[in-house]
Amino acid sequence: MLVSERLRVAIKTSPERQYRLAHQIEVHPSVLSHWLNGITDPRVGDPRIIALGQLVGVPAAECFNTPSK
Repeated sequence: MLVSERLRVAIKTSPERQYRLAHQIEVHPSVLSHWLNGITDPRVGDPRIIALGQLVGVPAAECFNTPSK
C-alpha cells in the first residue's frame, strides 16, 4: 500500500468529506477510496496525492510509504 497511514488518518479526521476532497484533487471518489483502501496504488510522487496531503496538512514527503525491496 503506497498511501501512508498518516495521510489516511488525516483524511479520516478531516472535517472535509472524502468525496469533496476527491473532487478538489480532480479524481472520482471511488478512485480515492481505492487508493486509501489499498485496492489500487497511485504512482509514487503522484501530484494528486501530494495535493491531497496539502489539503489535510500532510507534507509531500509523508504522503507515501516507500515500497520494500
